[in-house]
Amino acid sequence: MQSSVTCLFPPMAEQAPVFSSIMAEVVFGQSSKRCVGAGICKIIPYLGHRWSRITNRPCASALGKLQMDERGLSLVFRKYALCPTLRETFLSRSHFAMDESFVFPAPLAAALGLSSDVIPAGKYPIRHQDGFLSIWLGGGDQDGR
Repeated sequence: MQSSVTCLFPPMAEQAPVFSSIMAEVVFGQSSKRCVGAGICKIIPYLGHRWSRITNRPCASALGKLQMDERGLSLVFRKYALCPTLRETFLSRSHFAMDESFVFPAPLAAALGLSSDVIPAGKYPIRHQDGFLSIWLGGGDQDGR
């Protein structure tokens, strides 16, 4: 007889499915500075049933979409859904600065099919188009073309 835990959670497939995009809450800042500063502090997948900001600081996070395509990985936000302070502080230039590397949680990196789970510190191009703002994070052409 199988245990109740085994019946509730059938054996996992050898390889988890890979998604081309995942909605997530993005917390801006540096993890070494308790999510203050320039960069990405945390990325928490949005599960669809509720979204609650995980920080008490106003304008510290935003709902976005991690999108993987032939050009690489991008982080896409609706401009009108971003807090004006967040938009001005982190996303008003031609590039997004990250003062320290960001390490994706292993399950999230696997779900996106990332070849590396680290986004190194540096500057990443920002593209503004049709009410959206996207940050190209890597994996393809440096210009995001």
